[in-house]
Amino acid sequence: MAKNKELEKQMAERGFAPAQGVAAGGVQIKFYVGKVKGKGCDRRVALGATFENTLVPAIGCVGAPQVLILLNFYLELLCLKGICPTELKCPARCPCKYIKATALDFYNCGAKVETGAVLPPIDTPNCLCVQE
Repeated sequence: MAKNKELEKQMAERGFAPAQGVAAGGVQIKFYVGKVKGKGCDRRVALGATFENTLVPAIGCVGAPQVLILLNFYLELLCLKGICPTELKCPARCPCKYIKATALDFYNCGAKVETGAVLPPIDTPNCLCVQE
């Protein structure tokens, strides 16, 4: 849990604001949203998320591949259903797209807690308007 607090501090220092998360039982996902950049078809934003599972003593760890799938699923929902219509407002000729992470930036399965994260990319936004 200390690692998540440290990560939250680093995200804030880099200009990423926490967004509404998802929680169910002992599993919590927190989202981070960067500043929207660009104009028109060049609008883009970087998104990231952390995963924390405190049910490890009862159910074990779900595993890094499943954590990556879960984080990509929720980040894509956040991008396409939340950020795109309200923040990016992509022109019709440039629909919104989420670029999935190919790996977790960190993952740990401990005796009491499982954590993982897809950090917001600094140089390559993952939620953007794409000209067709």
